[in-house]
Amino acid sequence: MGMGTVTPAEIPNFVSASSPEGLRRAMLLNNVKRGSFFPYFDIQFVNGKWFAWYFETVNNLETKDLIKAKG
Repeated sequence: MGMGTVTPAEIPNFVSASSPEGLRRAMLLNNVKRGSFFPYFDIQFVNGKWFAWYFETVNNLETKDLIKAKG
């Protein structure tokens, strides 16, 4: 299943929690914090934590910071 069209300024990001209920809460709070709805995907349980991925649009300053960052 494809994620649809994304732009170069959209990068994968994630929220995580120690329980499925905590993950649902983290997704809701992320939506509220950013004032948007994200279609979360690839929800997984890894090393004792739950993760949900989503695409986030970054602005020019954030893009420059990400390019400069090491790691």
